[in-house]
Amino acid sequence: MDFILPLLPSPIQSFYRTYYAPYTNYLHPFLKRSYLLAQSTFFNTVYPILYPVYALVSSRLDYETNSSNRSRSTDTTAPLLSLVIALLVLYVSVWSLNFLRRRLFALISTVVNLVFYAAILIFGIYVYNRGIEGTVSDITLALEFMGSLEKQGQKKGQRMAGQKSYEAQKKGYGYTGSTLGAGRQRYR
Repeated sequence: MDFILPLLPSPIQSFYRTYYAPYTNYLHPFLKRSYLLAQSTFFNTVYPILYPVYALVSSRLDYETNSSNRSRSTDTTAPLLSLVIALLVLYVSVWSLNFLRRRLFALISTVVNLVFYAAILIFGIYVYNRGIEGTVSDITLALEFMGSLEKQGQKKGQRMAGQKSYEAQKKGYGYTGSTLGAGRQRYR
């Protein structure tokens, strides 16, 4: 890392010197373990799927390399193998991402449905306990309360906007006077 560090931007250099370099004795075992666990996961899950392709292609490579009459097809076998493996990995990754996307949307729709039906159930229990007339009066009271809060908010917002406008003019931010023309505006 020491030969790459001078080539990196200064924030990354300072991050490396501040957070990574002093704690390398603690981070290296963790990073090594993470790397080995990733390899273990690869060899347990992906390698058994790819091994038949590898075995077939490598046996073909061994056969063609050991034969005395090599053709031009041996030159394209290795890139063909890497292309096949890359396409296979791409297909598996897209398939798994599609699966995760479907599971996530199913989970989200389940939660939304659960909340919706729970709200309907709670509202039904409330109406049953309170009665229709009591529920209508409670809803009317809540709407009137919300309307009064909205009016208070508008009044308070207008008052605060007037105060901020006054402070801006008093401190000299922006222009003062009329807004009818550029000649009448005075900047400080």
